[in-house]
Amino acid sequence: MKKIIKNLTIVTVLALMLTACATPAEETQETQKPVEEAKYTAGVYTGEGKGFEGSMTAEVTLSETKIEDIKVTSNETPDIGGKAMPQIIDKILETQRLDVDMISGATKSSEGLLTAVTKALQEADVDVEALGGTFIEEEAVLPASERLKEITEAGAEEGVRKFEFEADGSTCTTSFVIGTNGTKVTTVEFLGDPCVGNTTGIIHLIDGMEMAEVIEDFEGIKCPGANDVSSCPDQLAKGLKEILNLYAVESGDNSKDADEMLNANNGDNDDNDDGDEDSKKFNGCGGNCLACGGACFPRSL
Repeated sequence: MKKIIKNLTIVTVLALMLTACATPAEETQETQKPVEEAKYTAGVYTGEGKGFEGSMTAEVTLSETKIEDIKVTSNETPDIGGKAMPQIIDKILETQRLDVDMISGATKSSEGLLTAVTKALQEADVDVEALGGTFIEEEAVLPASERLKEITEAGAEEGVRKFEFEADGSTCTTSFVIGTNGTKVTTVEFLGDPCVGNTTGIIHLIDGMEMAEVIEDFEGIKCPGANDVSSCPDQLAKGLKEILNLYAVESGDNSKDADEMLNANNGDNDDNDDGDEDSKKFNGCGGNCLACGGACFPRSL
């Protein structure tokens, strides 16, 4: 009997020892977190969108598992778009998704930011649709000659021709309707979402001017800030140059393009050029065209 009791005691002790040894391993397996699989290629990526005050750029920082940070450069007004964008960024970072709500009163700024972030993620080969976004196709930029088309109008005034020129770049105006009579500008209509005060002033300013004069004054004008690539006047000048090129072809004079003709016509004016690059920038805008009441005219005029 004593032998049986002794054997049972040994078995019990061994069982307790085995249980004690197994416990840490089991606890380790229960508390160990699974390793998250890499979803992204870590790095910093950029994309562009169009807000209320022109183009904006988003810089998106990715780790292998999440969107870590978003920084934006824009000309959006501090009190509207400037306040809305941090809220959108916080929502994206919190939810790790792109289908976030727009900010009331700043829809255009919100859309521009989401577009910029989406393009940045697409640059990183992220499946934006899986994040609730919409894939954005890159638009092919046509040569200027292919962005000009003549508009045929019934009963148009004799000698007056109209053309539509599609703008290229992050300008407020998407296209122009340009009326000409010979080599003079008769009408200009700015289409898209132009700065009304400025464009109205420009229309009155160039009415009846020679196309060559308008091109000389407007070509190369840049908007300040993030939109420092082109401007509505600069794009208008490009459209007028294409019209002059077309006129040269129609007249049978293919020996010179618009640039050569303008250089020849403006040769006598070289002595008046003070070389001031600032004369080819808008005066008084501060990047906010609507706020200046039409005061943003080039200093060279």
